[in-house]
Amino acid sequence: MIEIYFMKKNNAFLEKSAFLLFAVIMIISSCKKNQVNNEIGENNKKDEKLYAVLLQNGVKAESIVSLDGYYLVEGDLLFKKNGTDLIRAAAYFQEIKENDKVIVLPRKSQVAGKVSVLRDNDHKISQWKTPGIVSSENIETISISRSSDLTSWMTAIDNAAEALASISDSKLNFYFITPNELPNSNLYTDILIRSDSNILPNDVIAAAGFPSNDKPYFEVLVNLDFLNNYSVSESQKKYNIVHEIGHCIGLRHSNWQNLGEPQIGAILIPGTPSADAGSVMNGGTALNSWNGFSSYDVVAINNLYPFSTYDKWLTSPESKYKSFASNNNFWHGTAIFVGESAEFEIKWNSNLVPTETVSLQLYQYGQFKAVIANNIPNNGSYYFNGSSIIPYQNSPRFIGQYQVKIVSDENPSITDKTSLFKLIFSE
Repeated sequence: MIEIYFMKKNNAFLEKSAFLLFAVIMIISSCKKNQVNNEIGENNKKDEKLYAVLLQNGVKAESIVSLDGYYLVEGDLLFKKNGTDLIRAAAYFQEIKENDKVIVLPRKSQVAGKVSVLRDNDHKISQWKTPGIVSSENIETISISRSSDLTSWMTAIDNAAEALASISDSKLNFYFITPNELPNSNLYTDILIRSDSNILPNDVIAAAGFPSNDKPYFEVLVNLDFLNNYSVSESQKKYNIVHEIGHCIGLRHSNWQNLGEPQIGAILIPGTPSADAGSVMNGGTALNSWNGFSSYDVVAINNLYPFSTYDKWLTSPESKYKSFASNNNFWHGTAIFVGESAEFEIKWNSNLVPTETVSLQLYQYGQFKAVIANNIPNNGSYYFNGSSIIPYQNSPRFIGQYQVKIVSDENPSITDKTSLFKLIFSE
């Protein structure tokens, strides 16, 4: 996968802001996610063609920083060297290199399956609009994990996920994959938070990308020697993780204009103002401490990821993500003790959907696993004994990434799924 990262630099705090959704063209090759950084460690060589493309598209030479395997552009963008990002760079700037000639794409043309739009008469880019957000189904099942070298950031990651999931009237939710779960090869991680392996400049604390294919960007890089091993407080760590996850789910820097970032892909989110100094998505704020979301941060998330009519049909097992500390030093989110028989109660709002009967299904790892029950009365409760589907295990005693789905038998298009939950067997 070829990716664009966006980063925060330790610049002066900038007050003017706008809530903007930034969608970036992602050109996807057949390589796997764990192959993304396979060029890291190469010599810091110059890529003449890529460098020329950047200059031709108005990027100032003084704003291009050469890194190991990448160009860092305007403090926010990483372009991979060695020819791999020439096409992506051309697409990003809405131009195609063909026979050494730059060709301006026609209005509303297609680039790599995405919609590129609108140049004004002097050929300056006026807008870039691609979907660039997480799907309604995926936004409430974001599984996060961390690399083993980020132990010192664990609490901040945990608290950041809880803060985002706690935004009222939003479907945004998380599931944390604990170290004991990671040996399970069936588990999927949507966002891996890991060390940057010395890629990022000294004054860049963290980096992330933007959604593609209805899923969040798959990693956040953390600079463990930021500002020559500056002592980053827990509050600052939380602020930065919230900010970077914000990028992963489709939010651009609120103050991108003051930072001099390209307008490409900047789409104003309805209901938000042109200035909000308190936004957690302001760039140039790496040393900020966590002070909660601004009211318009909440408006932005609610606008992008609202609940629909039937999203609260199922009520149990259903829970928003909770940090380890606020959940009595126990599991992150929903965990159900099931003894040895994998039995638990499923509850729903029987008055929400006018149907005489419903059907229930079990999902795991994002895939259909089994029918729980068909055509049962719409009375709001069903006790499920899953011993024939979920065998007892004691090492480890828990197994996760389950979901329950409910379907209206009278109108099968009306459905709801729970967020992800774990089952915990008795010893």
